[in-house]
Amino acid sequence: MTPVAPPALAAQIESSADLAFDEANRRYDQRDYDEARSLALSLLRTRPDSARMRRIVVSASCIMGELDVAQTHYSHLPERDRADMRRRCAQYGAAFRE
Repeated sequence: MTPVAPPALAAQIESSADLAFDEANRRYDQRDYDEARSLALSLLRTRPDSARMRRIVVSASCIMGELDVAQTHYSHLPERDRADMRRRCAQYGAAFRE
């Protein structure tokens, strides 16, 4: 049986995660792409299904010219997000394999 955190602790953990997600977004918006990507990659370790963090990793990687990293995470995005990333990253010369 998997241990479950008490409700108050679970809420605190969730709040911390939300703050970390917001910080990754803030860093991206401030054009601190390396830090935004680093935070997003860290968050993906505990929430691998987060399309929000994958979009940061893909977009920041395109901007930084690290297309292999962008491709890896692009492949895990839903189609709607892939279409957006194709448009966004095209301006940096990225073309993704489907």
